[in-house]
Amino acid sequence: MALAISSGGEQLLCVSDAVLHPIHLERPEWCAVVDLDPRQVETTRRKLLTRAATENALVLAFHFPFPGLGHVVPRAERWHWQPIEV
Repeated sequence: MALAISSGGEQLLCVSDAVLHPIHLERPEWCAVVDLDPRQVETTRRKLLTRAATENALVLAFHFPFPGLGHVVPRAERWHWQPIEV
């Protein structure tokens, strides 16, 4: 599950449990033990990460290290996590 909130031309994308760790931006095919359908997990991650990068959305990833807010930046055929500065 993910949640997108838009206001004033800006967007917040909450990735919830779809992206559990920053390593999943580099390796979206890697699954955790709680990921029951690996193919669906990878497909969902790729769609969410592509959307986040394309729309330059602020991403809330509450499983990530503090602050858990940042942007998904394209890098080759993968992505990179750029946390916001606090």
